[in-house]
Amino acid sequence: MGTFHYTIEIGTPDGSVYEEIDALVDTTASYTLVPASLLTRMGVNRDERWPFTLADDSIVGMDIGHTQVRIDGRSVTTIVVFGDNMA
Repeated sequence: MGTFHYTIEIGTPDGSVYEEIDALVDTTASYTLVPASLLTRMGVNRDERWPFTLADDSIVGMDIGHTQVRIDGRSVTTIVVFGDNMA
C-alpha cells in the first residue's frame, strides 16, 4: 500500500467541462477528496454530510457530492468529498 501522484480530471456533474489536477492517490482510500473551491467552481452540490474516521481514529463530518471524474480518457460519476481546508 502507498501513495503516488497521478493526473486526473474533475468534471461538472453533467460532464461538459473538466479541470485537470495532480491528485495524490492513496491506495487505501475509499473516496476522492477534492478541494471544495474546485468542486464549487464546477457546480457540484453538497448533497449530504457523512462521518469519516481518520487515521488517528477521530471522526469528522465532511460534505459529499457526486460528479464526473475522468482518468485516462474514461469518465465515471463518483462520490467526491469536499476538502474544505485544502489549498
